[in-house]
Amino acid sequence: MKKQLLTVAILATSLFYAQEGRVGINTTDPKTTLDVRGKVGSDGKSASTELTGLQAPRLTREELTNKANIYGNDQKGALIYITDITGGNADASSPRKNVTSVGYYYFDGSEWIKISSGSGTASVTADNGLTMSTTNNAQLGGTLLKNTDVALGNFKLNFTETATNNGSILVGTSAPTGTGGVGAPTEKLRLDVDGMTRTDKLTVGGSTSLTVAAAHIRNEKSSEPILVLTGTNSNASINTGLPLRKFEVTDDGKVGIAAPNSWIQTSGTTRPTESLDVGGNVRFRQVPSGTETAGDKMMVLASDGTAKLLSLPSPSTSLNISPVITAGSATPVSATYDVLLLDINVPTQTVTLPTSANGIAVGKVVYISQKGSATVTIKPLVREGSHANLDGSSGGTYIYIGGTGDGSWIRASGY
Repeated sequence: MKKQLLTVAILATSLFYAQEGRVGINTTDPKTTLDVRGKVGSDGKSASTELTGLQAPRLTREELTNKANIYGNDQKGALIYITDITGGNADASSPRKNVTSVGYYYFDGSEWIKISSGSGTASVTADNGLTMSTTNNAQLGGTLLKNTDVALGNFKLNFTETATNNGSILVGTSAPTGTGGVGAPTEKLRLDVDGMTRTDKLTVGGSTSLTVAAAHIRNEKSSEPILVLTGTNSNASINTGLPLRKFEVTDDGKVGIAAPNSWIQTSGTTRPTESLDVGGNVRFRQVPSGTETAGDKMMVLASDGTAKLLSLPSPSTSLNISPVITAGSATPVSATYDVLLLDINVPTQTVTLPTSANGIAVGKVVYISQKGSATVTIKPLVREGSHANLDGSSGGTYIYIGGTGDGSWIRASGY
């Protein structure tokens, strides 16, 4: 009977408050739709032994997983407390994708949202790698859970810092030293790349040096050079808008140094045409000395400046001297003789010198020494007709000037 009276009293009280539009627990003057107050003693304070508080429905993630997708728009604002996350799942495509730790969650109509603890050090890690703290800051950090794109639009993205590591951008490396590293464990320069890179029309400028080791440059466009180096006036041009090129390596391996056209690159057709194309004078220092050996060549320049090799003149050797000729029967005289030794004492004898028909070249010099007493006729007749005969006990020098008939030799001495 007492329980029934108590129930009726509670229902009557609730009905009374409900008629006012508000419900109060432990208060006769609710200030909101539901006003829950802890039980207090005669002194108006909560007793030290009183378990004061409001608890939301408690369940494990496994239990929430078993509910599948029964929560919808009508359950917006539902509040629960997850007590355990060892079971169930937080699939990225499910409403539970944020349920990764114990705590309070509310339903926003499509997914469960974790309620922050509210402390200054606690944070919530968003699914794009941002760390959002309660100090109204969004900080980069954490592990990315999905692909993240940053669309800059018409704006810039600057990385600045005033500490020791100012301006550092690190990719695959750590321990920054105020530089930027890509795969380099210890960065040494502003951009330190350990691995293959691809750059189209790379420009390196400034007063500092570019340091590389075992550099490998692969050309991706055969119509363009592999490497071009320009001077301080690289923006200058003559009627073409093309830069002044000081050093160039073409795709087929030709190297141009200040070449061509007086150091000015005027068009695509004036690139280096030889393996080494130099548009200026050259100088060789400290060339080592050597000795002449058989087969040595000398380099000369053609009229267009291209180099070519010529055989060196044969080193001077002893003259090729004929055996003693006693009659004119030894005609024509061998083209290899440099000195003819005559000892002819029979009159009206003739000695015939060789011509181009016998394989000698213009400028061939032959000295004839006549020991005998007879006058000898030299054929073909020399250009100086009155000196065609070589008297006995005399000698003369003869020079071949070309041709096969009379006048193809001249007598330079001995008359």
